[in-house]
Amino acid sequence: MKPYIEIHAEEIVSRYLQHGISDANKLIDKVTSELDRINSNEDKFRFLQIILEGNESALQEHLIDCTNHNDCDTNKRHYKVNYFLQQELHDLGFDIPKDSFTSDEKNDFNQKLDAIIDALIENDKMVQDQINQLKQEIEELKALYIIGKRNWKQLLLGKTGEMVASGIVSEAVSKPLLDLTKTTFNLIQGG
Repeated sequence: MKPYIEIHAEEIVSRYLQHGISDANKLIDKVTSELDRINSNEDKFRFLQIILEGNESALQEHLIDCTNHNDCDTNKRHYKVNYFLQQELHDLGFDIPKDSFTSDEKNDFNQKLDAIIDALIENDKMVQDQINQLKQEIEELKALYIIGKRNWKQLLLGKTGEMVASGIVSEAVSKPLLDLTKTTFNLIQGG
């Protein structure tokens, strides 16, 4: 079950962004109003992260058909939302790194992480407790794309090493995770 903050942020994305952004100011006002009602900085961070991702996804979708990239009002509205939401994150002490994942990259990595779990389950390489622990670690990784590619790669390496050292996964089982780290490194070098 998703936490309330995620559900609420997704509802805002659906209402204000999924069918095109018509009024950036209304969205910004809605988000800042909701932030005033959230006490936890961690929840505020997650709330803003989901809306920023929704804004980026909507922008990328719009850019496919946009014929006037340099002077498009829709682009400007998305950029405005992005700017003000990043300011909110900055005020909370979070800064968006320059090597951020795109929505497509996040989806690709989510699929790869899920495929790793599925393959391990299929091959009976782990007991249920180990699978549950690995799933929990992977879900944490999925929520941390906002830290940027370089930091995410380091976190993936650290978590993989920690899981091997603690016996949660064997060195052989950790190979797919290490291969994913190499893919991330290639993204950093190419991006």
